[in-house]
Amino acid sequence: MNRTETNNEAMNRISKSLRLRGKIFIKISVLAFLFLSAAYLTASAQVSFGVKGGLNLNYMSYKYEGNNPNSELGSNLGFHLGTYFCVPFSEKFSFQPEIQFSRRDSKDVIDYIELPLLISYKPVRSLQVQLGSNVAFLVSSKEAFYSRYTNGFEFGVTGGVRYNLPKGFFVSGRYYFGLSASHTVDLNKLYPILDPNNPVYVQGVRELNIYNRTIQFGIGYQIK
Repeated sequence: MNRTETNNEAMNRISKSLRLRGKIFIKISVLAFLFLSAAYLTASAQVSFGVKGGLNLNYMSYKYEGNNPNSELGSNLGFHLGTYFCVPFSEKFSFQPEIQFSRRDSKDVIDYIELPLLISYKPVRSLQVQLGSNVAFLVSSKEAFYSRYTNGFEFGVTGGVRYNLPKGFFVSGRYYFGLSASHTVDLNKLYPILDPNNPVYVQGVRELNIYNRTIQFGIGYQIK
């Protein structure tokens, strides 16, 4: 083993260690935030809540470590179901934490529990513009590839609009942009086994990262 390979292995170990520490820090931060949010929600008398659900249109973005350009995989249909709370800050702004079950791919049955944390702005009475973060935990996957290489946890940003209808009903549309990889594949281990002469391996590409992108269309009902 030459010095270059030794240095590469050392850098890979450091990178994996930093990613693991980052995930632990994010999980602790999310749990602490949810605990504080729950305490505030319990104490607040102005909190409203409701239920929501709808369709997911999910596709995946591939990014190679190397000279390969990014690419995307075709869309997959799924659905989401969940609940939300709305905590007003003022007449125009409010905080909206949610928890939802999200199936991003009905064919390969890829299921997540998602925790969107949104700031909502109401420019007019019936319209709300929403923007915030979204943390997702993989629950199950029927597809062996995703089960083997999943990171199990991801986060990103999400934004969209909600239009309020009479009698507590509303319709909404959102877009989720994953910032952390949902799956990471070590191509140095995968391709020498499958095909040692594969061009991707020959070009020196070491890692394949997969990011989720999801468009959501939903309907909901505000209970309180």
